[in-house]
Amino acid sequence: MTGYLSVSRAAKLVGASRSEIQKKIRKGELETFEGEVSEIALKSAYPQVRLEDNSEIERLQRLKSDALNKSLVSTVTDEQLLKSEILRLRHALHESTEQVRFYQRLTGELKGRLITMQADCTHQQKTMLRALLSWMSLQIRQNRH
Repeated sequence: MTGYLSVSRAAKLVGASRSEIQKKIRKGELETFEGEVSEIALKSAYPQVRLEDNSEIERLQRLKSDALNKSLVSTVTDEQLLKSEILRLRHALHESTEQVRFYQRLTGELKGRLITMQADCTHQQKTMLRALLSWMSLQIRQNRH
């Protein structure tokens, strides 16, 4: 029992406030070294304290530390998941954009070929091609919103 405790830990062990422990330090009633309270001095100032039985405090500190670490790991993991999802969505958007451009070129080429074909068609075929081209143009306009 020759160690030193932080002021906070000493206060918790004896059931006092930190300010009460600090007053005793200023009065010289508690010996300190580098800001920590001597266990021997604490025991003489507070004879009822059981320094050996601080397992509950240590357990609570471990729980608090584990929760903090879990929170940090969770934050990092969440961040990594979000970054991964952003990259996946960016890639999917790029592929979709390229596919839209392909179909735009394809429909433009198809429209051009159908117009060219009209020159060599009968009147009935030209009417059918015009109807097809009108329908195609209408569909394209309606789906551009």
